Amino acid sequence: MVKTVGGYVTTIRERFTDRESLSFDTLSPKPVLPMRRPCFSLVVLGCVCSLFQLSPIQAEAIDDPILEFTLELPAEFAERSDIVDSRPDIIYAFEYGESAEGELPVFLMIKTLNGLISPNGLQEKDMPEGFTGTLFKSKWQGFDVDGAEVKESLNGIDTITYNVSIPLKNRAIQVMLFGPADRTEELTTLLPEILDNLKGESNWSSETATFTQIFPDSYGPFLLVVAIGGVILSLVFLWFASTRTPNGTVLIVAIALYAGSWQFDDVNVREMHLVIGTMRMVGLGGGILGLIDVIRRRKAKAPKETDSSPPDSEPETGS
Repeated sequence: MVKTVGGYVTTIRERFTDRESLSFDTLSPKPVLPMRRPCFSLVVLGCVCSLFQLSPIQAEAIDDPILEFTLELPAEFAERSDIVDSRPDIIYAFEYGESAEGELPVFLMIKTLNGLISPNGLQEKDMPEGFTGTLFKSKWQGFDVDGAEVKESLNGIDTITYNVSIPLKNRAIQVMLFGPADRTEELTTLLPEILDNLKGESNWSSETATFTQIFPDSYGPFLLVVAIGGVILSLVFLWFASTRTPNGTVLIVAIALYAGSWQFDDVNVREMHLVIGTMRMVGLGGGILGLIDVIRRRKAKAPKETDSSPPDSEPETGS
């Protein structure tokens, strides 16, 4: 039986209303921390849900067909469906072991992030003002994934939360492990065990992830150089093609590139945004080249038609 934590409900609701837990933005390497103070809703969920006397259901292995990942948990974890019902972004929640009277439990939660995440690592300078946590790296399937350790005090009880973002192929998730600070050693032992048992295909490649982690400050400029080079080479190719293809071919290709780029707008990965931007720039530049080519060929064709027409016969004059 899960024990209640009496006397905290009023303080928790007043202090943590409208707070969000640490999550990482998919459109940039910087984390999103929509907060007014360095407080995280994982504490809210952990504490508020412990106010209810619920009989935990024995946890089973997770096999998510939508996000395409599996997770086998130790036997001490029990499902907490009430936490899942309280937050739409939390898809799984578990309580670890039994809690004594007046003691905060250990909670494991898995939430979805807004799309995919890129392999460029987080740095302290990327964090918003007011962030009091500590960034760290954790291993998942050979990748160095980003995590944040957040320490807080709740009604005199020191707590700690570990948030680790997992780059799954279809949509990124975040593993959140919360518990009392005096159980830190236990939490740090549990976290890698959980990550080791979490299996799924990633949107990262080992080569890209290695490059971004070795050269975190060079990856962005490298992508920019690649994009500029791609635009220039593509426009040069279209210019040569305009001299060797039927009239209007380059214009059609440019329109197809620009229109096709809008099909990938829902892919929230920086590398894909780079591809989309390159396609649109090539499409716009190629469209201009195509129009110039169409006008040039029409002007070149007009004199030939005039030259090929029979000369006007001169009227005969009487002698």
